[in-house]
Amino acid sequence: AATGGDGGNSGMFDDTLKDAGSGRYGKILIHKSGKTILVIGGHNGTPEVRMEVNDGLQTGFVQQAVSIDTDNGSYIPIADIKKSIVLTPVMEGVF
Repeated sequence: AATGGDGGNSGMFDDTLKDAGSGRYGKILIHKSGKTILVIGGHNGTPEVRMEVNDGLQTGFVQQAVSIDTDNGSYIPIADIKKSIVLTPVMEGVF
């Protein structure tokens, strides 16, 4: 029986980011060409994860960022989301 979200491929599914704490999460590299990379990890023995940052699609509906209070089963609206981004893993050097 498969366990977890790795489809039964124990040891092959990289869930490194699930234990990321609050606070500083990574750094953003902006190249002269405009290409933008989010770098996460790479310190304290954690593997470095690089994600390419691109504009997301514009939506025709309202989206909100909210703070969820799981103790009371409620949420507090923080702000409307005007833009979104898409993070894509950088595959260079992976294989």
